Amino acid sequence: SLLLTACEYYEAHYNREQLMKAYFFTGKVNQALGDAPKAQEYYLKALTVGESSDNIKLKAKINSYLGMLYTYQNAYSIAIPCMKESLRYLTMLNDTISKAIVFRDMARTYHKLNHIDSAELFYRKASEINHPEEQAYILNELGGILMDNKKYYEALPYLRRAMQLAEDLPEPIYLSLGECFILMEDTDSARFYLQKSILSDQLYTRQNALYYLAQVAKMEHKQKEYDTFIGQYKHIRDSLQSNHNAVAMLQGQSIFDYTQQQKTIEKKEQKKGFYHQTFYSIILFVILLIGIMLFLLKLFKKESAQKEDIIAQIDKELSGLKTLHDTREAEFKKSEIYTKFIHANNSITVSDKEALYEAIDRVYPNYIGNMQHLLPDMDEIDTFILYLIKVNIDQKIIASHITLKPSAISNRKKQMAVRIFGENAQTKKLDALIKNNGIN
Repeated sequence: SLLLTACEYYEAHYNREQLMKAYFFTGKVNQALGDAPKAQEYYLKALTVGESSDNIKLKAKINSYLGMLYTYQNAYSIAIPCMKESLRYLTMLNDTISKAIVFRDMARTYHKLNHIDSAELFYRKASEINHPEEQAYILNELGGILMDNKKYYEALPYLRRAMQLAEDLPEPIYLSLGECFILMEDTDSARFYLQKSILSDQLYTRQNALYYLAQVAKMEHKQKEYDTFIGQYKHIRDSLQSNHNAVAMLQGQSIFDYTQQQKTIEKKEQKKGFYHQTFYSIILFVILLIGIMLFLLKLFKKESAQKEDIIAQIDKELSGLKTLHDTREAEFKKSEIYTKFIHANNSITVSDKEALYEAIDRVYPNYIGNMQHLLPDMDEIDTFILYLIKVNIDQKIIASHITLKPSAISNRKKQMAVRIFGENAQTKKLDALIKNNGIN
């Protein structure tokens, strides 16, 4: 509501620069909340009102966020032009680090469109920039696209370089190396790397490692070993598919038609421009009749009163939000679902998890959305751990609910801290982020 108040204020005063920023941040909030159509509406509004703005850094961000929004909604053909526009602005800014991320996102989008040659081109562009945090994963994805193009021997050096750079989270790269050696029919080397990747905490990595190990066993005519690996693979695959279907139901809202939305916004802006032009003509006529000094004095008093009203309204809303949050938090701590999760070895069902997630979301409405933005590749276990840490449930209790050792929870937290803050990040930074995130 505070952002909407800001939008209304700048709309009334027709301050294009501030209005562009307000629209952008409102779009980000709606995207974090999972409302893709509303996020798209505000991103497009920001681009429309900021068309003549010199703030190219903000324009680059808006186009990048809009492109990724379309990508998440599988609208790849309209995601690419937004990413290209972002690249144009980043080139003007000479921001090479940000360009590496956009190149990578474009490569992923072209890969989804099955434009393998274009995907390879943009992965190569991204790899040449040497991004300090993402380079290992860019090289790994480049190796994967080269394998799709059947360039196995060319992919191998990129994958080995990626393995050297990704010391903390090497399992996905071990998986890529294993796949590459299978395609090269080197089963011994494939088995060596796949057995390393099978130790991953990531279920998707472990699932694919089991599948490829089954293929190695099949190539070596080891039927019993094949049956074992393929059985374990199917068990994880079915579990992940069940979770995927549940998430898909929540994300079933499709993106608005881009062209129709853009035309609607442009018509509104044209009409608004006409009204404002008429308004300013009347003001000029009044200024000429009454006198410049008297008009400026009245205008100053009027704007001061408006600012005071807005400040008072914001203070009132902030106070109300704080009171509401404290009430919800106290009610949650007394709830039956919270009591069930603070004790170890309770029989926790999928319905229990969903009830807990819903209850926590009511108290901290922006929390998990913000964390998903920081950790776009987080899986179901990461989500479960983040929810329970947020409500101060002990790490040993968390481990008992998902049949993991407390050390595994610590490792998960360390991995998440590294993905957010960088290579040497401590879990204390993650704890502080979780504590202060999602209250407003």
